[in-house]
Order: sequence, then C-alpha cells, then structure tokens
Amino acid sequence: ESGEGGGAQMYTSAARVLLLGMGADEQMGGYGRHRTAFKRGGWAGLGAELAADRARLWKRNLGRDDRVVSDHGREARYPFLDEEVVATLAATPLHLLCDPRRPPGVGDKLVLRLLARSIGLSRCASLQKRAIQFGTRIANKNVSGTALLSPDIALDELVHPSAALTAAEAASPAAAAPPRGKPRESLAKPTKRRAGGRLAAKSAAAAAAVAAVAAYARLPEGAPRGPLTALPLSRVSGRVSRGATLAAFETLHPDGLAVKPVSWVVGEEGLSMLLGAGTVEERLLRLGFEKRWIERRRAAGEAFRLALFPAEAAEPATWDGIFNVVRETFPEAAPKVLARAGELRALPFAELQARATAGYLRGASYFEVNEAAMAGASEDSRYLSTARLASEQCEGRVEEVRGWLYHVLGLSDLFDGAGSTVLPDGRRGVGEFLIRNRRVADFGEAFAWVELTP
Repeated sequence: ESGEGGGAQMYTSAARVLLLGMGADEQMGGYGRHRTAFKRGGWAGLGAELAADRARLWKRNLGRDDRVVSDHGREARYPFLDEEVVATLAATPLHLLCDPRRPPGVGDKLVLRLLARSIGLSRCASLQKRAIQFGTRIANKNVSGTALLSPDIALDELVHPSAALTAAEAASPAAAAPPRGKPRESLAKPTKRRAGGRLAAKSAAAAAAVAAVAAYARLPEGAPRGPLTALPLSRVSGRVSRGATLAAFETLHPDGLAVKPVSWVVGEEGLSMLLGAGTVEERLLRLGFEKRWIERRRAAGEAFRLALFPAEAAEPATWDGIFNVVRETFPEAAPKVLARAGELRALPFAELQARATAGYLRGASYFEVNEAAMAGASEDSRYLSTARLASEQCEGRVEEVRGWLYHVLGLSDLFDGAGSTVLPDGRRGVGEFLIRNRRVADFGEAFAWVELTP
C-alpha cells in the first residue's frame, strides 16, 4: 500500500501459517514438460511423467521451500498434498485432470480451471502459467498471461451477473452509465466431507459447482437455464459495440440499420479473448481494432459493450464472403463491386489508398473521411455511400469501390481477405464473420449486453 507520502509502506503479517499451492502442477499436468511427454508417448507417457513428478516432489521442491519458510519463522501448509486429495487425484482418469491437446491456459490443470470458473473466478481460470524465474523476481515475459477458453464452457460460467444486461435492462436509463467498479471475485471456503473414510471430493465438488453456477447465472437452483446462458461458448456469437446514448445500443451496429445493414461478429475465439483478462484497450487491440479508433471513441465519451447472442449462419470475412454479402444485401452496388473483384484481391491496400488520396479523396485518407462522416459530415461527396457508388456520376474505379467497402462494410486497412482479424503488428488474430444488422429486441431473451469495463 501507499503511505501518506505516496511511497511504499512496509507491512509485516502476523500470520504464522502459509498456504502454498505446491503439487497442483505435478498432479494435474501444469508444466510444459508434461506436454512434451504427451507428444512423445501419448497418455501413457504423460502418466509416467506425472508419476515421476510426484515421486521426486519432496526432493526437488518441498525441502527447499520448507527451509525458506522456516527461516522466516513461518509454517507451510500444502492443501494439494493432503493425502486424501492426492489419493483422489491419483484415482481420477487422467483426461479429466488435464488435456494436453488443448492450448496452454486451457488444457493444463483442466479440472482446477473448470472448478475455478464454477465459483466465479473466470479471469484467473483462463490465465496461462507464468514462472517466476529463480533469483530474478521477474515473471517470464515470453508468456502473455492469457489463453483461449475451451469452446465447451457454458457462457454463464464466463459472464459475471453484474456485467450482463438483457435487452430490456439495457434499455433502462441506469444502464447508460458505465459501472463504477469491477465485480469482486469470491472464493468459496473449502470444506471436507468423508464418505466411507475417504474424501468424497468428486461428488462434493460437482454439487458445489452446480450450486455456484446456478447462483452465478442469477438463476434459482432447479430453474431451467435461459436460451442464451445455457449455450456453450461454441454456439454463441458476439459483437463489440460502442455508444454514448441508449439509442446506440438498440441495434447490433450503433449507426443503425439504414447506414450499416451488416455487422461484424466473432465466434468462440474472439469471445474467449474479449471475456478474458486485460484492459478494454488490450482486448480490443488483440481482436484487431485500431488504436487510433479506440482513442477517438473514448474521446467522444463512448462506452464499449459486448453483444452476446446465439450463433447463426454467417459469411466468413474472406473476399468470397464479402462478395456474397454484397450480392445479397447491396444489389444496387453489386455490379460495380463485383467488376473489380480481381483487382481488390490482387492490389495491396496501400496502393489503393494512395490512388484514392491523390484522386477523389483530395488529399484525405479513407480513415479521415470515415471519421468525418461518423461526426455528422456524411454529406461530404468523398464519403461513398451505397447511393453514391451506384450513381451514374461514380465511375466505379477500384479505389472508389475500396472506399465504399471501407465506409459501408467497415473493411479497414487491416482487412486482407484471409477470414481473420489482423493485428497492427501483422500477426493473425481471430476468425470474424458478417451477419445482417438488426435490432437487439428481435433476439428476445436470447441476448445480453456485457459491459467491457477497463
């Protein structure tokens, strides 16, 4: 904590006993060497490596840690090394403890992560293991600290109830203001139950998980799940929206149905990233949003929300998908767009931007004209609406068609037709798709807004 002068203030704990997490990685496949063992020898190889870890744990770690703790006048307790916990984990099928086929931060210590989510610890449950390097006190910066969530995790295990807003709740004046603070994660006090002299860990944990998830989803125990919260992550789509008024959140895209007939959405990959750890800006950047766009939206006083709704048939964000959307949704613009399909695929964005800037944009960029239109200057003839592109006055040059795609469909300079977002540094992001824009009220109960808090 900070003292009155703003500096660090030393604090000495009076606690005499420390709870340490030793043994979780060794018993539930938390180390990178466990993945290596699985690749080389399958489940049998992984099982042998875990058995070796358990056998040498006392020699490798416990003696050292006990001496360090004792030197500071404290005693250590190891909940994961309780003899009955060890016996229960040893008797549990290996594929329930960990699954090296899944990404880091998901498959390692799988059972522990699922239990953490069931009691509301969704953020820490998706963190990737980071080692504190011996002697340096510096975390391993080669690991980002986040990982994609499993696609079979139910949505109500990820979204905190104080952050989720139904369509009806979002329409209330109170919902317009951003939340004042983050929901605090809670940790249930562990209890020990015996059945026949052994720890009934699996049945007790299952019962606790069901109760925790029911409360977490704001549903009474025994009540049927709602049409949205009961869905696994793999069957939910999401879209980041923004706005400074309630009207902006009446449709999936804040600019309304007439201006933006289609909306960009993400699936399970993007949702796991948006519902994971990090600030709003960090999550949006990882999804492929431009930093300057985020900064301008914030400067305009706009808040960010994540729309959640059942997944449906959608066009992938490839050139083929874009052209399909143009045919079906913009028949008046389709002839000019499809006539330039080959050039759009072949020419880099920078070349098209240079042509447009030197030509019809009169020194401006696609981005600058688009920002001016969002600020209310859509009467600017450089902003190529669908009507302007389709008019006889527009020749339909490839740079003009690219401008229309930028302004109306939202194809920024990061779009390259590969079907996924592209990060500013050139790395691939997550898959993205296009669907028709619509009013959120049309989804009924199968919809929720989630506040994206800093």
